[in-house]
Amino acid sequence: MNSGLAPGSFFLGTSDIQSLADLANSYAVVREMRPVPFALNDVVRLAIYNGRPDPILVAYNYAVGGTSDSTSQDHFLMKSL
Repeated sequence: MNSGLAPGSFFLGTSDIQSLADLANSYAVVREMRPVPFALNDVVRLAIYNGRPDPILVAYNYAVGGTSDSTSQDHFLMKSL
């Protein structure tokens, strides 16, 4: 039976095709990897969240009246006891 192939050449079987697909998927995963587990937008978002004033501390400072001088710190210490 002559299939038109050169002597010594073989058809690719389904397991060979599956192996090539697995290899391609593995290569794609490695290409999409980043050197750090976070992106630049994560760093920017974290900087914005940490850079803004905390509303609870702002409300406390407003309720105590004034800036964080020694009297407001004493008041805070007395409240926590």
